[in-house]
Amino acid sequence: MQAQIPPGYHKYAPWVWLIFLGFYFIRPLTGPMNTSEWLVFGLGLGLFLWAYFRLFHAEKPAPYIWLVLLVALLEAPFNTGASSLFIYAAAFAGNLLPARQATWHLTAILALLGLESWWLKLSPSLWLPAALVSMAVAAMGMLDRVRAEATRQKLRDRDEIERLAAVAERERIARDMHDVIGHTLSSVALKSELAGKLLARAGTSPMSLEQARLQVTEVQQLARTALAQAREAIAGYRNRELRAELSRLRQWLEEQNFQVTVNADLHRLPPRVESAATLILLEACTNIVRHSGGDRVALACEQQSDCLRLEVSDNGPAPTVTEGNGLRGIRERAQTLGGRLHYRTDGGVQLEVSLPLEASCDVY
Repeated sequence: MQAQIPPGYHKYAPWVWLIFLGFYFIRPLTGPMNTSEWLVFGLGLGLFLWAYFRLFHAEKPAPYIWLVLLVALLEAPFNTGASSLFIYAAAFAGNLLPARQATWHLTAILALLGLESWWLKLSPSLWLPAALVSMAVAAMGMLDRVRAEATRQKLRDRDEIERLAAVAERERIARDMHDVIGHTLSSVALKSELAGKLLARAGTSPMSLEQARLQVTEVQQLARTALAQAREAIAGYRNRELRAELSRLRQWLEEQNFQVTVNADLHRLPPRVESAATLILLEACTNIVRHSGGDRVALACEQQSDCLRLEVSDNGPAPTVTEGNGLRGIRERAQTLGGRLHYRTDGGVQLEVSLPLEASCDVY
């Protein structure tokens, strides 16, 4: 357990705050004292100083606060300067203890001070300043402690926000990497498979060898493109133009023997909404190429006054849909913008994504 340290603590602060102990020496400076009074005076001073310096490093300050209070109670009957010891006890209670404990300790200090002053008829010059100043310094100590805790909480909140922002950024980059590389690697796999089949027929068909070379060249180009896109995704620079992406997706799907219809009603979109929409469409089309058994795909983008609606559908058989990384990535990307994902499996898979336009400025 970490030792309690008063707010605003400095290594020289304990020595500076001892200046208030000067009131304790009023009694020996203003009149003679007998042996027993000197004994109590010296013993009390020694116990106070020991407890005082221990309080700056004690894990449990309460026993030392009570020791200071005990010294004050013993000194009070013959030394009005002992009022400063009550104040020290109250100050440490307010600075080192939680608010509820500090309140109880302050109540006990004032109660014992009042009871002793009443029982022994002590001078008001002792109990009045001791009571008033004790309440003041304890209240200031509790206030300083609350402020210090609030500052620490703000620092913890800031660290937590930074941690969550870092996690969100890593997840965003992971989704981008999955979307971009998944699409490209699907094309690489298909073209590599086609090149292998063409090479297998090269012995009987001279044209197959040339076609295989063409496919290998395209695989190399795709690999270079994937590398460039991966670098963009890692760097976080994703701002793709939606119309151009629709054109590329249409060409890619047609190369995979799908009949494609595209319906786009688009105006100027916020960059983050446009970037998210392109990646959602890319992932949806990648899922179709991987899993669909159909031959027709419909892509639709409709920009409304408050949102962008995306629809992707195919005619492949889909009795059930398992939500894997692809659909999960689409859902998370839409939710990050405050949007929604719905899908149906009637006569194929139909995905509907709604992305609000007003929330785009709050992304990430």
